[in-house]
Amino acid sequence: MVHAGWDFPPSEFEWEPRPELAASLAKATQLVEDSAVHQRWGWKDPRNSLTLPFWLRLIPNLKVIICLRNPLEVARSLSVRNGTSLAFGLNLWRSYNLAVCSFVAQQDRLVTHYEAYFLIRAASCDGSWIFEYSGLRHRNRPGLFDGNFRFTTSQDSWELLAAQSSPQITELYSELCAEAGPVFQASLG
Repeated sequence: MVHAGWDFPPSEFEWEPRPELAASLAKATQLVEDSAVHQRWGWKDPRNSLTLPFWLRLIPNLKVIICLRNPLEVARSLSVRNGTSLAFGLNLWRSYNLAVCSFVAQQDRLVTHYEAYFLIRAASCDGSWIFEYSGLRHRNRPGLFDGNFRFTTSQDSWELLAAQSSPQITELYSELCAEAGPVFQASLG
């Protein structure tokens, strides 16, 4: 990936083995081997949406969980944190989500919605479906789904999103919301 970054993803993704990736591949292989001492392990990093083919080569049975967030909230968060425009943030959201959807088939991923975590907390539920899917153990920690760490929200999100984004972004978000399932869908009605 020449001239690419988290905020400037390439338009095409090439993760075929290449000499310039040898050092990264060796480091990643060692990381996976070191982590194998644990029965289950995982990590969270949105940038992996762009690098999944690399990781899938090393971990073929990798479980992918997509934590879907309203594109407008993402764009606003990036605007506050990095001083970017809303259009930039919306397009970056689309790039990341198109990438992960193209790399991982629907039957091989679990889409959860960021909003659902706050509904779970309000319902005193533990979100066990995520842990069942991933095989990870869950230690219920106070503040796991604490709304105090949520700095941007989009009230009336569908209307605002439709007014400020392209139809492609709204359509992708709608499709992923449907895939996120009943917990999030219940919050809409």
